[in-house]
Amino acid sequence: MKKNYFYGIGLLLLVGGAFILLNSFPQSTALTKEKIVLGPKNKPSMEDRALFNIERVKYEYNMQVNPLTGTIPKEDKARELALAIAQKQEKTASALAYTFRGPGNLGGEHALSLLTSPIPPETP
Repeated sequence: MKKNYFYGIGLLLLVGGAFILLNSFPQSTALTKEKIVLGPKNKPSMEDRALFNIERVKYEYNMQVNPLTGTIPKEDKARELALAIAQKQEKTASALAYTFRGPGNLGGEHALSLLTSPIPPETP
């Protein structure tokens, strides 16, 4: 008998807590139209973009500089230049070896429609 009282009190506390919890949140009855914005909401300003570019250049410089001397070694820059020239020459050589592999069936259906045209050709 005492178990039923405990179950009843527990159920009453559970229902009461749920009622209080659900009524504690504010509920809006008015329907509102929300404007959907596509794309970035906070577009960076020109000053932010300029600062980013400056910081990027500093980062790239610090990645190339020798930590012992504080300068960029000329040998490394010469190797980098030679590699860039070699890559450019390789790129132009591969561009000259280009073979056309595009659509080979240009006008196929159009030629067929001209051959099977319902209008008879004029004969002299």
